[in-house]
Parts: sequence; C-alpha cells; structure tokens
Amino acid sequence: MGLHVRHVIREGLSRGTARSGIILMILFFLTTAVQTTFVWLATSTYLPLGTVATPPAAAGADLPLAGTELPNALAFQASVVASFAGGLVTIPVQVVAHRTLVSDWRTKIPEEYVLYRLGRATLHLLVGSWVVFVLGALIFLLSAGIGIAGAVTVMTVMASDWLVASWPGRALVVVSSLVLLLPTVLFGIGIVFFSQEIAVRDKGVRDALVESWRLTRGHRLRLGVLIVGPLLLHGLLGTVLSLLLTDALSQIVVVAETAVGTVLIQGIMAVAYLEVSGIDPASELTTRRTDAG
Repeated sequence: MGLHVRHVIREGLSRGTARSGIILMILFFLTTAVQTTFVWLATSTYLPLGTVATPPAAAGADLPLAGTELPNALAFQASVVASFAGGLVTIPVQVVAHRTLVSDWRTKIPEEYVLYRLGRATLHLLVGSWVVFVLGALIFLLSAGIGIAGAVTVMTVMASDWLVASWPGRALVVVSSLVLLLPTVLFGIGIVFFSQEIAVRDKGVRDALVESWRLTRGHRLRLGVLIVGPLLLHGLLGTVLSLLLTDALSQIVVVAETAVGTVLIQGIMAVAYLEVSGIDPASELTTRRTDAG
C-alpha cells in the first residue's frame, strides 16, 4: 500500500491529541519522571552496602563515602543498570500506547490492551531495544571505521591542511560524515516498526525486526521524512526549553515535552504502520479483548 505523508501526519496528530492520547501523555510523563529520578539517584549518590556504623577503613579506603558522587566509571555502570530497570516502568506504557494508537479508540484505553500479555510484550520490547542499540552501534562503528581507514590510506599532509583550512574542504568533511551515517540511518528506518510488531502482532524480537524490515521496503524515503522531521523538531524544542528555564523547572518541562512529543510521534508512526502493513486493527486486536476477558 502507498504511504501518504500529509495524511499520516494529520491523522497521527489527531490520534495523539484525542482523549486516549492525552491519557497516554499523562502516563508517559509520570513513568518518565520516575525513570529520570531513579537514574539520577543511582548515578549521583553512593549508597554503601554496610551499616551506617561501619568505619570507612573497614568498608575499604578505595570506596567513596556515603553521599559523595560516584566515580565516572561506576556512574556509567549505575546509569546502565538504572536505565534497564527504569525501562520496566516506561516500556509497558509504550506497549499500551502502540496498541491504542493503531486502534479506533479515541475516548479511552481498553483494559484488554493493558491486560493481554503485557509482561511478555514488555520483555520482548526491552530486549529488542538493546538489540537494536547494539546493532546500530556496530553498523555505525563499522561504516565509520571503513571511512576513516580509507581516508587515512589516501590522505596526505597537503590534503589534510586543505580540509581543515578551506571552506570547500570543511564542506567535504561534513558531506563525508553524513555519507558515513547513511548505513545507520537506513538501519534505523528499516526497523522502525519493530515495536508495533511486538505490541500489536505479539511477535518475538527476531520476527519483529525481520517483518519491520520487510514492511519498510519501498517506503524508506518517505518514512525517513516522517521520522527525521518530528525528531528534529522534538529535539530542538527540548533543547530550547532546557536553556530558557531554570534547572528544576526545566527538568519538569523537558519531561512533559518528552511525553507529549513521544505520543504525537507514536501517533504518526501508528498511522504509517497501518498504511504500509494494510492490517485491520480491529481484527488484529480482537484477541486482546477475548483473551483478556
């Protein structure tokens, strides 16, 4: 089936701003706030495993004292663990959002979309998000490594000076960098529907990735417009808000803007998913009502 960009954006925004979309925004705001707070607590304060009365010498001289910030290496590990655990709070809302936004419900979120195999879908989506991250990172490193190796092979001192000192040289560096990003971007576009395949069609990680790649074939240029445009606007707005507002207030506003932007973008991608897959959401989601009942 065809993919009509204007219709997808208009219908996606309509779904995202309906009553069910507003409910999803509130849920995303609350769960994102919990996850953000959890990550901040895990990475900003050291909580010793011993008792309060344990002297520092017994706990180990190389360990930070209670209340001090974690070293960078430990903070990174803590952030990874906290993000993974926080995903158990936010990803169930993503599953429910995908199911709701592809359906015809506008006034409420049916309970079967919450009750039907939510734990299974959450686990698959959580694992799948890490698989996608790792694969994307490997593709980026591979393409960047090939590009850098090729540049080093043919580069001369004169050529390197020209690239740094002249505007044409700098423009060539920018264009070359964008070209090196293309494989990663194409991969991201190709698996854009894997979340819907898990939430709506109840597929596993591997099958969802394969089916998403198949569905996007022939539509990737228009899907790129649908993905890049809203994401750039979303990122720009979040950056501007964080710069204009005070620290405490900016965090709240950025989380709220993230919740709103997430639902609107998911609404757009839900309509795109329906157009390229040609599924009937009523028949696909009927099993949720039957099995949950």
